Amino acid sequence: VAVTYIVMRLAPCQPHQLGKRRPVFHLSLHAEFQFALVLFTIAFYMYCSSVVFSIAFSFTGTNPSQLVLRHGSRAEEHATPPAHTLLRVQTQEGRSWGNRANSFRQAVDGFRSLLGKILKPPRRPHPVGQMSRPSAKVSASLHPSYCIVVHDVYAQRLGDNWMLPVKAWVYRNNTGRHRLRLALSRKYVEMHHGIHRVDAAERQRWEERARMIYRNIAFRGGEHHRHLEARLRGPGTWSDWYRLADETDAYGRVNSELQIPASQMDGLLQGTSSLDLEVRGAAPSDRRSRGAASWRLASRRPGKAIVQMASGAGLTIISDIDDTVKVTKVYAGKDVITRNTFFKEFSAVPGMSDLFSRWASIPGTNFHFVSNSPPELMEPLREFLAQANFPRAPLHLRPLQGEGRESFKADTIDSLLKQMPGRRFVLVGDSGESDARIYARLMKRYPDRIVQLIIRRVHPRRAVDESVFEGIDPSLWQVFKDPKEVQLSWLDADPSNAKKKKNSL
Repeated sequence: VAVTYIVMRLAPCQPHQLGKRRPVFHLSLHAEFQFALVLFTIAFYMYCSSVVFSIAFSFTGTNPSQLVLRHGSRAEEHATPPAHTLLRVQTQEGRSWGNRANSFRQAVDGFRSLLGKILKPPRRPHPVGQMSRPSAKVSASLHPSYCIVVHDVYAQRLGDNWMLPVKAWVYRNNTGRHRLRLALSRKYVEMHHGIHRVDAAERQRWEERARMIYRNIAFRGGEHHRHLEARLRGPGTWSDWYRLADETDAYGRVNSELQIPASQMDGLLQGTSSLDLEVRGAAPSDRRSRGAASWRLASRRPGKAIVQMASGAGLTIISDIDDTVKVTKVYAGKDVITRNTFFKEFSAVPGMSDLFSRWASIPGTNFHFVSNSPPELMEPLREFLAQANFPRAPLHLRPLQGEGRESFKADTIDSLLKQMPGRRFVLVGDSGESDARIYARLMKRYPDRIVQLIIRRVHPRRAVDESVFEGIDPSLWQVFKDPKEVQLSWLDADPSNAKKKKNSL
């Protein structure tokens, strides 16, 4: 533990702390290595402690207190015992010395057995009976070595083609792995953040969500330079597989684009406004390369997402997630954030799903969610939004690593504004973070594109600093507590837009 503390103190500062005057030595130690070193030190300390205590108990197995009881009262302890008593004591002492090695071996075997049960729990018998072992191809389809997560996207028409962005993430399947790491990290998080009384359901949520984080920090390396292919599905018809031009990066992520002819896209849509998107592993250019067949076989189960068709004009609503549509309580501190993110079931802010449903009924409206939550939690967040009846929309989540984390939200919204020059935007956030300041700066930069700012007040003590809206028309920004108070003032002020809204509602 002391060595771990020293290494952590010698670790490099964060980039935003390098300007501060702190007497630290800059070693080339990564944050992931620090975290792994802490877990290893705790596990090694527990192992050594168990062995030391086992040895101590084995060497004290003679129980000297029995000698006192054998001689009678405590006043007779120093009296000379009879000869037959001394002989019996010496015999028992010799037997205890002979059993010390066996006691030590039993203690070590017991610890190994306990550790084996934690890492590899006993397999449950199949209800139908013993089944034959599946072939390699069937096993790869049932339990693929690699999994793929695909982002929901909007496609735009540019001339005679549709521009379809494809964002995906390839990671190693870690189902059933990292049991000891998850257990140790959960204990550390509970002690560090003061989390008590964790029930079985919360432990299950921790294992599921923390396992998603382990996809990104535990034993990586097999997802780099991987080839992917995608296809679209409409009502009763499939497109061909399109090979993506870009390969995955060092983190297994790919951000590519497909250009599909408008005639082919119209045949897939058949009057609908969305398509299903599937992405799977593709064979490398050199099919004879090492690992080409194993990669394609291990990644055959495709990742699925939704592609929605975006028109050139209309309304785009960009919303935050934490404390805007989902209860996280960022303002309460890291301890509450950790519990609500990894242990508690996600819950929606009352009334926000009804507000978004009213906005979705306006023709030509689409949505984007931009949040500082890690992209590893995209699957549970997407499931939560669907269960809470929020519109299906792309999720833009801040990575755990890399540059640009401090300005992620502003940069992402700025990029969306540039990608859709013919649309108007409404920005929705909360007072728990810096949404008001970020949105006000963007509105001053794009006064003709951003038509309204809507901020939710999360707590009376976290009021919005209205000075950030200086220079902005008061009718173009609103701070609300109850979602029923929210009004799109610019939409109601335009008679043509108001008529469209009335007909849609």
